[in-house]
Amino acid sequence: MKQHKKACVVNQGRVSMAGDMLVMSKSQMEQLAVIFARQKETAEGVISAIGAGIDGTTWQGARADRFRQLWETEFRPNLRALCDALGEHSTFISAELQAGVSALDTV
Repeated sequence: MKQHKKACVVNQGRVSMAGDMLVMSKSQMEQLAVIFARQKETAEGVISAIGAGIDGTTWQGARADRFRQLWETEFRPNLRALCDALGEHSTFISAELQAGVSALDTV
């Protein structure tokens, strides 16, 4: 996972970071982090369900072979990358939100 080291400034309920600019209210940050986390779980469910469906059938033929090949080389890796990105950004937003709250506590 990438480490994000950015300056965080909290003004009037908005958080902005030098470099990775997040300008949204704390409630928007909380909502976005939750959405990302939930959708990561949803995408993981899609990967699992399709994988189990493919593995649990005797689907054969050219179309089945093409789909399996695309599943292994494109679809599943891209869904996995989406899951990773959603998880990373959910964690990042939550950490930045906490850093902003901590910064306010020291003022």
